[in-house]
Parts: sequence; C-alpha cells; structure tokens
Amino acid sequence: MIPCPKCGHLNEETVRNCANCHINIEWALANLEELQAWRQADEQAAIFWEQRAKKDVEVRPEWEAEKKVARRVYWWLLLSPFVTVPCFGSQVLTLYSATVGERVLAALVPLIFHIPLLFGLLSRSRFVQRHTQQAFILIGLRASMAAISLNLGRDPSDGLWLWFFGNGALWLFGSLWGLNQATRGDCWLMRRRGEGEELPRPWAVPAGVPTTPVAQLPFDVTADPNAAFEDGRRLLRGGKRVEATACFLLAFREGPPDLRHRALAELERLGVVETF
Repeated sequence: MIPCPKCGHLNEETVRNCANCHINIEWALANLEELQAWRQADEQAAIFWEQRAKKDVEVRPEWEAEKKVARRVYWWLLLSPFVTVPCFGSQVLTLYSATVGERVLAALVPLIFHIPLLFGLLSRSRFVQRHTQQAFILIGLRASMAAISLNLGRDPSDGLWLWFFGNGALWLFGSLWGLNQATRGDCWLMRRRGEGEELPRPWAVPAGVPTTPVAQLPFDVTADPNAAFEDGRRLLRGGKRVEATACFLLAFREGPPDLRHRALAELERLGVVETF
C-alpha cells in the first residue's frame, strides 16, 4: 500500500490516482514542494471562507427583511387575478366591433392595478429592485398574451382559450417561480446581470451543481487541471453552468497555486463556494 502524499489515503501500488483526492500519485511524489504550497493555499482559502461565513451571519437579519419584501411582490402577482380578470372580462364585452389597436389597449388596462409595485423600484435594496423588475417582466408577458388572444379571430372571444391556458400558465408558474427564488435569496435577473455576489445568499450552491463531480466528467482532470479550467470556460460560454462549475472546482482542487487563484475567481463570479 502507498500513502497519498496529499491526503494520506492508503492506495494499492498499482493505482495511478488517489482514490480519495484523485491526485496523480507519481506526480505528487515528484513534486512534494509544490504540493506543500497547495496545502498552504488550502489553509488560506479555508480561513477566507470562514471569514465570509461570519460576515454572512452578521447581515442575515437584513437579508431576511429583503426576502420578505421581495416575496410580497410575487404574492401580489399570485392574488392579482381577483381584480385583473374581472377588469379584463368587462373590456372583452365592449370589443366586438373594436379595431386591433383598441383591443391591445383593452388588454393593457388591467395593468393599472400593478402600479403600486413601482414603489419596489425605489427600494435601497438591489435584491428588491431586481425582483420588482423581474415581476414586471412577468406582468409584461401576461399582458402580451392577453393582447394576442384578443386579436386571434374576428371576435375577441375567439382567442379566450389562449388567454385562459397561456396566461394561466404564466400567472401560476411565473408567480411560484419568483416566490421560490425570493424565499431562497436568489434572483435570476441579478445573476444574468452579473450581480450574484449581492444576493442575500451569495455563497449558495446553485440548484443542480454536483458535490462530487469527478465521475460526471468525460476526461481525467487530475492529470491535467489546466484542461479542466479551459473546458470550464468553454462550457460557461456555451451556457452549461453546472458542467463548468464542476470543471472549475476540480481545477481549484488539483491545480497549482496560480491556476487555483484563476479557478477561484471564476467560482466566486458564479457564486459557488459552499461546494468546497
């Protein structure tokens, strides 16, 4: 049995990579000084993340207040049909001889009930602001669906089936999606704008990120962590966030100090640290 120079795990003599930490044992034995530098980088990273965790605890009451306000936005979207649907129905009854423009205007009339949400844009919290903007995107999609449904046929009632199913799906799934994000302290719009670090849970692991991604990758990154980093950047450009995160994590765990810093910057930009 051969002990791993990095983690101390006992491996069979015929094993190329450590079964525990996956480092190349032959390379590790030939580069003990560099391996020691890795250990020191690990200790520094652990201290850094511990300090960030303490900071998280300090601001948690403020985060909970922000999430509570953001949740109210989606609760309003969920309950708003009780006033917007009767208003929309009354507009439909007057549109049988209306022009296309008049029908579109009628579909926009219920939007007046969402005017109070504009106050969310004045919030000092970017989290609340972005969720309010995200809610207005959903409202705009619902209004567009209503306008299309009113103009599908000669009579405005010809497209009510599209309004019922299309608008209904946008209402239910959009509201629940936003409510779930606000509860978790996440925001799709903030991540799209590169503001992930300002989320109430900036160090949360995104849904679907594997905690043990080694077996899910098609190449041996322990032999060449630089290839893992480059593949991570390529996957990220292609929109494959989960696979890219796995590559950056392995580059961070197995790469030399300079590569670890570059991988760490990518992971921090993605908001993934709890995986460590």
